[in-house]
Amino acid sequence: MQKVADERRDRLQNGLREGNFYVYFCKGNLTIQIKHNDVYFLEIDLETCNNSRELLDWIFHIHGKALAGSSCVLDLILTVLDDACYDVHGKGAETLFIRSEALNWRNP
Repeated sequence: MQKVADERRDRLQNGLREGNFYVYFCKGNLTIQIKHNDVYFLEIDLETCNNSRELLDWIFHIHGKALAGSSCVLDLILTVLDDACYDVHGKGAETLFIRSEALNWRNP
């Protein structure tokens, strides 16, 4: 358990890199930032992603982007989203997005 918590803490501080993509959680404005070749690519505003329908909309939006054709980008985003959920709400994304009520990112 401690190793998992340490890995999550590291990802929250440093984000994740794979290939030309860098994905990280910006707690200050509750966004997930996505860069490609160290240039801004996309921002996911978590306050507009507070239920499973909105999450699925984002997933398909990203999947449809030309640069995001690689499954690694979605994997990075979902990992960072899960970390953000633990950081803000104290529970993982899988648990939070199954519930019927909307997530409040400002006042969890």
